[in-house]
Amino acid sequence: MKIIGHRGAKGLAPENTVASMLKALEHHVDEIEFDVRLTKDHVPILLHDPHLVDPAGNELPIMSTDFDELKKHKPDLATLEEALSAIGGRVPVIIEVKPH
Repeated sequence: MKIIGHRGAKGLAPENTVASMLKALEHHVDEIEFDVRLTKDHVPILLHDPHLVDPAGNELPIMSTDFDELKKHKPDLATLEEALSAIGGRVPVIIEVKPH
């Protein structure tokens, strides 16, 4: 049986974050899956939904918002580069590229 960390270690750390990727590795997963979307300024980020909803309930559309603005609303927002660096090739990754 293969154990795949869905969005990292969803349920143990905030999903699609570097912390979640590291938590999945701590639990010795065989692979890690996460979602990637492009921001307005073409930065690949880890996020499942087409909108980022911040703690205040503000909804920011990913494809029409710059990375720096999104990061202000979600400080643990990770880039694809940060996630891959954190995983460091220790396990295979499954990258689900979201549309738009």
